[in-house]
Amino acid sequence: MINLLNAELASLRYRARTGVAFIGLTLLGLLSPMMWMQSARPLSEAEKLDGERSFVEARAWCPECNPEDYLRRPWDFNQVIESGLQPLFIVSALLVLVIVAFYVGSDFQSGALWTRLTFTPRRVPLLLARTLASGLLGAAIMALIATTATMVSAVWFIALRGFAELSTDERLLRSVAAAVLYGLIMGVVGCLATFMMNGTFGAGALILAVFVGSSLGDLLGYQTPRLLLALSPTRQAEAMLMGASTIWSPTGQQVVIDRPDSMLYHLVVVALLFLVTARLFKRRDLKF
Repeated sequence: MINLLNAELASLRYRARTGVAFIGLTLLGLLSPMMWMQSARPLSEAEKLDGERSFVEARAWCPECNPEDYLRRPWDFNQVIESGLQPLFIVSALLVLVIVAFYVGSDFQSGALWTRLTFTPRRVPLLLARTLASGLLGAAIMALIATTATMVSAVWFIALRGFAELSTDERLLRSVAAAVLYGLIMGVVGCLATFMMNGTFGAGALILAVFVGSSLGDLLGYQTPRLLLALSPTRQAEAMLMGASTIWSPTGQQVVIDRPDSMLYHLVVVALLFLVTARLFKRRDLKF
């Protein structure tokens, strides 16, 4: 088993596409803070003057208003984490699924999987080794994006506001750790989906169908049963990467999904997916 895993990691390391992908992902992590760091810049004199002018004009019909109501509120670093980094991690998880599906599916298209089976006739150990390698690949992708985006955001924040205002709590460490863990899970899921659907195209269709169905359930809101919303992959991703996901009922009751709930959900999903995939893969007649 260890030899199979080492072979999978060596094969992944020496693929040209791996280096190109990691360069692109590094650029994503470096450039993505441009989307939100402008919200952290301090107020300019022009903005303060515009706010005062708006306040004076509105006093006649809004006597209870304050001058601060007409000023932009610069983000602190915790807001950078919650409104900038964490949404990036959700998008990055979709990238992990796509990259892993192409990585695993390429062996189906080229026939390399058939060649590997001539040396390793037992299919389940091969499936397990490729699944573990895919999980490590997903974790590496998320770690790369999370680390570069967080470092750039922190340096940019210090340049805008000074080191004294760079105050955060355990949310940053928890968010990055959750992103890496979720990357590992998405790598495993992407690999198993590709094996189950016998290639990249089938895996892509399955992932798209699940994503569309989950998003449709969110859009329907109260018309969707709360149990289905709680089992929605998008809700579970939100709980894992953002700390919690809240589901409201028409009567005002709420169900809160937190990270431990999401972790248990994903462990069950991975276990069931592996059992189904292993059974299908053992019985499948591979033809290339």
